[in-house]
Amino acid sequence: MRFRYFKMVLFSTWLLACNKGKSVESIILTGEISGEVIYTIYLEKNFYGEKLPKYSIPVSKNAVFADTLDLSLGYYGLTVGSNNYTIFIEPNSDLKLNIDLSNDSISFEGRGKKENDYLQHKSRLRNKTFYVDYYKYFATLGENEFLKTHDSIRSLYLDLLNQSKLHNKKFVELETKSILVDRVYNLMQYEITIRLLSKQKGFTVSASFPNSEELLDINDDSFLEIPFFTVLLGNNMYYFLKDKVELDTSSDKLRCVDCDLFTEYLIEMGSSIKNENIRNATIFFIAELTLGKAESINNFYSAYKLYNTSTKNEKYIASLYKNLTSKRGRDFLMNAPLKDKNDVPLTLIDFKGKNLYLDFWSASCSPCIKEFPHFNELSQEFKGQNIEFIGINIMDTKEQWFKTIDKNDLQGVQLAVGSSSKFLDSLGVNGIPRYMLVDDMGNVLNFNAKRPSDIEIRKKLYSLIEN
Repeated sequence: MRFRYFKMVLFSTWLLACNKGKSVESIILTGEISGEVIYTIYLEKNFYGEKLPKYSIPVSKNAVFADTLDLSLGYYGLTVGSNNYTIFIEPNSDLKLNIDLSNDSISFEGRGKKENDYLQHKSRLRNKTFYVDYYKYFATLGENEFLKTHDSIRSLYLDLLNQSKLHNKKFVELETKSILVDRVYNLMQYEITIRLLSKQKGFTVSASFPNSEELLDINDDSFLEIPFFTVLLGNNMYYFLKDKVELDTSSDKLRCVDCDLFTEYLIEMGSSIKNENIRNATIFFIAELTLGKAESINNFYSAYKLYNTSTKNEKYIASLYKNLTSKRGRDFLMNAPLKDKNDVPLTLIDFKGKNLYLDFWSASCSPCIKEFPHFNELSQEFKGQNIEFIGINIMDTKEQWFKTIDKNDLQGVQLAVGSSSKFLDSLGVNGIPRYMLVDDMGNVLNFNAKRPSDIEIRKKLYSLIEN
């Protein structure tokens, strides 16, 4: 049974942390869901410089929920079923959310309405401009045409911000910085985009091309409030290394001559970023994404520990390192016996040379099935790229497996492990759905990757195939 929308109310209060003698921002989330049956909604801050908690908010049988969360000001991802939204939360918010699940729309009431209305307008503008604000399109443009097109698009965003007539100075400051970060990221990417995606392998921008580091101070930690700032620093290997080491751009993939590209990049950013908070965030992002790609995982990890001063980040990267170097993780997963729909035996080693996005599912797992349309979308979107989307069925009979594939028109490569309850246990996984990322060298980058419906997974996948 489907209804049209649910309402969620956010109330913000200030609580005193008695043991530390300072105030804590506490947001009380209460609401009622009217729509398809939802058992849990999720809220997670949009930041890539450390592993932040993902709040699971249970929904009662009466379709109501209530929770109190300690949240800082910023942008958050809200997941309701298969729908994802970006919302802005700050102290003293009194925000009502109306979400129509039938057409994926969201509207707001209360304090914070104008800011979040603006974010939805911005999202729609981003969808409209996507194909002309995209690196593959930029690769078809000469320098002057690129700058003209790019500046025109940025002007659209600035116009939208100005026309929204927002009185929240902090939010306007954040959005102005966000538009600048997007601009600088594309400027940094332009030269390498031309080199890799066109025949101009020796292309360099002119002397009059805008200087990115004059536009944006990479040691200004106020930019850490902008989610994409960490990505700008952590996903621009060519820009930051081109004057440091010899790079090969003769193919469609960036390579380092006589060096390990990923370790060199980590060392460069670790040594050149002076602000401790920005440095920790940047090298965390680099390590989480590329630890398994390094020629020597041990050397990469040693370099990470040399420059990192965050205990929390070190603990998480250490767990990735352990997974990548342990037989329990990589070796079992890559060598576990699988079969295709024709009962042909194979292992994931057979896909070496391709990046892999793995989806572990069962016909009896409703959250798994809810993700299938998004899995299919990703499979089609990345078709022809150096990545395979592989579904791995757990515990179903052959008849159940085939029936579910046909009913959901499942794309990608569909494999099965048969009736083996020990398969996930051997990976240290206690339930499904579960998604994993494996790079083209057969290294497991993430034993718990984002779901296909998560808006962040596309960024991860594009970063993976572009590196």
